[in-house]
Amino acid sequence: MEKLVIEATDNSPKIVLDPVENKFEISGSSFLTATDDFYSGVIQWMSGYVTEPKSAMVFNFRMNYINSSSKKTFFKLFKLLEDVKTDLIIGWYYEEGDEDLLEEGIIFSKYFKLKFEFIPFN
Repeated sequence: MEKLVIEATDNSPKIVLDPVENKFEISGSSFLTATDDFYSGVIQWMSGYVTEPKSAMVFNFRMNYINSSSKKTFFKLFKLLEDVKTDLIIGWYYEEGDEDLLEEGIIFSKYFKLKFEFIPFN
């Protein structure tokens, strides 16, 4: 599969899905109004990849902010990731002291049968 890279904007995160480098990351802020439009390519790409992943993977989420419509799309993405046919770890990064973003990750981890690692940063 070709890698998918979407650069960040003021309202949208940077997305890197690179099976050659085994790098999977969404980072930045996501406060979009048309989240389905923005994330449809990501969902479509992952739908193809989860059936035949190359190796164990770590999918990192380094978010500063996630609005409610983006959270709904993340639910779709995590549901899809439950079907990955290899070892998968969700790296949930949050700024040290940002209890709200940490809590978001904890909520996601309770809904899905995925291994989450919570990683604070300065």
